[in-house]
Amino acid sequence: MIRRAAAVVILSIGLIAAGCGDDDAGSGAELKPIDSGGPRGSIDLAQEGDQITGTIRLAGLEPGSAHAAHLHGEPDGEFSCSGERTSAHLINFPDLVADDEGVAELSVEITAPAETLRAGTYVMAHENPRTMGEVATEAVVVEPGKAMMMAMENPPIACGDVPADS
Repeated sequence: MIRRAAAVVILSIGLIAAGCGDDDAGSGAELKPIDSGGPRGSIDLAQEGDQITGTIRLAGLEPGSAHAAHLHGEPDGEFSCSGERTSAHLINFPDLVADDEGVAELSVEITAPAETLRAGTYVMAHENPRTMGEVATEAVVVEPGKAMMMAMENPPIACGDVPADS
């Protein structure tokens, strides 16, 4: 079963703090473009107990566009952006929405089972919003031991592996 995130997820749209639109990865893991010259950014997420906090940033988007972002993985699997991938989602984040400069920034505060955010999982940003025609503003955390698959085709545009020390 899928449950709504218990904590508030704050969606903020703005410029990347360091560089006013610079697409530098910053201090976290890099969110790398799938295609050369595509959008790029950073993942600065950490989990302590059942709390996941941090930010996801993506630059090089069409202004005003919305993009699904998910934590991909499976309860008992090791996956990566450059290796074996999975279409299973552990967390569906609120959609990334680009500002007038083509930069989206999502501040994350989510309650999720311990060790949801771990090495062997990755954050994937997609071409379209989670639901066609609307912007998702709530996180969906998948119940422990399960993984949610999305039914619609939504090509990936950027991917970043969760660091081993998350």
